[in-house]
Amino acid sequence: KYMMNVKECYEMFGGNYEEIMRLLMTEARVIKYLLKFRKDTCMQELTKALKEERYEDAFRYAHTLKGVSTNLMMERLVVSSCELTEALRHNETDVEDLYNNVKEDYDLIIEAIRCIEEE
Repeated sequence: KYMMNVKECYEMFGGNYEEIMRLLMTEARVIKYLLKFRKDTCMQELTKALKEERYEDAFRYAHTLKGVSTNLMMERLVVSSCELTEALRHNETDVEDLYNNVKEDYDLIIEAIRCIEEE
């Protein structure tokens, strides 16, 4: 199976490799936080909250995802989670397309992290 380094991983999911390296300084530290991100249940909770029409909870999970993805320089996910967060902030409930964008970006990140893990 193809293995990739952190730079390739960031390129795959639309992240800012230079900026995350400037902040965290070592690839080992970046990997540590990527693995924590993969274990986090925020996305699963967001999915569940939307399915159950608990929009206030969904807002909190989307907002958390936006914050974490911002800290980890996951730029595509920052954009999609920000759009979902703002829609939910304004009490919009027809957010399926926005959610699907977040899910697509999130899934790509998880796939990329798995490629790093298998090194």
